[in-house]
Amino acid sequence: MDIGIERLRCQLREAVEECSARGLVFSTKWAAEQLCSLPLSDNLGGDTEDEKDGGIPVGGSKATPTLKNRLRGAGQVSQTTGATEGETEQGDNTLEDKRMQWQQLDAEERDRMALGKSLFDVREFERAAFMLQGCRGPRAVFLRLYSLYLNSERRASEAGESKGSNSSAVAEISAELLELDAVGDLDGFGIYLLALSLKASGRRDEARNACLRAVQAFECNWSAWELLAGLAGAQSASVCPATGWVRHAFLAQALVAAEAASTEFAGHVAELERLVGRSGFVMGLRAQRHYHMREFDEAGSEFSALQALDPFRLELSDVHSNILYVTEDRGRLAALAQRCAAVDRFRPETCCVIGNYYSLRREHDKAAGYFRRAAQLDSACLAAWVLLGHELIELKNTAGAADAYRRAADIDARDYRAWYGLGKTYEMLNMPHYALRYYARAAALRPHDS
Repeated sequence: MDIGIERLRCQLREAVEECSARGLVFSTKWAAEQLCSLPLSDNLGGDTEDEKDGGIPVGGSKATPTLKNRLRGAGQVSQTTGATEGETEQGDNTLEDKRMQWQQLDAEERDRMALGKSLFDVREFERAAFMLQGCRGPRAVFLRLYSLYLNSERRASEAGESKGSNSSAVAEISAELLELDAVGDLDGFGIYLLALSLKASGRRDEARNACLRAVQAFECNWSAWELLAGLAGAQSASVCPATGWVRHAFLAQALVAAEAASTEFAGHVAELERLVGRSGFVMGLRAQRHYHMREFDEAGSEFSALQALDPFRLELSDVHSNILYVTEDRGRLAALAQRCAAVDRFRPETCCVIGNYYSLRREHDKAAGYFRRAAQLDSACLAAWVLLGHELIELKNTAGAADAYRRAADIDARDYRAWYGLGKTYEMLNMPHYALRYYARAAALRPHDS
């Protein structure tokens, strides 16, 4: 990959700005972390003079990075479509006109966006959507519909339902986005939201196709890549775009638990380290890889280095606690639990760490309580549901365990622990046919795990 550090810096700065403006906090955090890990000087050797000036040539003409990348993705003309030179030029002109129109609309609606974003930030989603009614710029349209989507998710959670249960609200969001997409009026972020709503409506194939378009339209939206991973499952490598540097992060994440992919994983991580250095994200990938390969000493060393780099970081602390649990290092697990609780007692990762501590002490009621709290704080927290299932098995609550494992499998069908847990549960219920079915699913995911 031939990409210079200044081009990379422009992409990541733009991603921070654009994701932050739309309330995509996790994408913003991911991009900012990679941005701050970049070396100060360019040692990648990929920048041209045009790129150092702040723009990447598009079709032979210079465009500012923000304008080009932020608005890219509405009706792009592919170089492989077989269009004639005249058709391609006409398509480029049309797209450029659309970009300029979007930029003007965003500028005109800046004050309404400021109000809507402030309401969004304090989680007044319905009010934010109301204040943004009538706005037509891509930022305002995204924030309005994203507010409605998050409000529907919150309502479902309050009612004790699974995400996406408020089908009528999600269907209305999908319908509006599909109308905009049909006339080429969605940028890369709008296409991502379309994928999100289609997934919530159960239209997974359409959601995957939309998600693929979203990452091609705006490469540094990490939330779109994570959504694509969940939709693609075991086919992540086959659906991954062939270009762009973020694909290395996507493929490394997809291969982190794959037993027979050490060389491929190492290659992707090495490329990431060449581009963004040993960021917390990259170090976390290495730590997870060692954990899944049962190389606990190496994983522990990576987590220790990660903690030294960022002592208030809570991401992956639940994985670190799993290692300490398996190695029965009660002292270090207690210290980790105390550190996480001091940072934030109400993070799902903290609850999982404390739950593991009580589980190691054989206090399964307390452990189950903390894992249940983690699942309440984040219903999409895979670790919380898996670990809750384990504790309920210990408490002989097979019905609750089966429900927890099913929730985990719904979140990520690639996680063998959920399928193995279901097999164990049905074995305890003397239902061998079901047990064998789920054990087979687990064995297919981890064929060399005894």
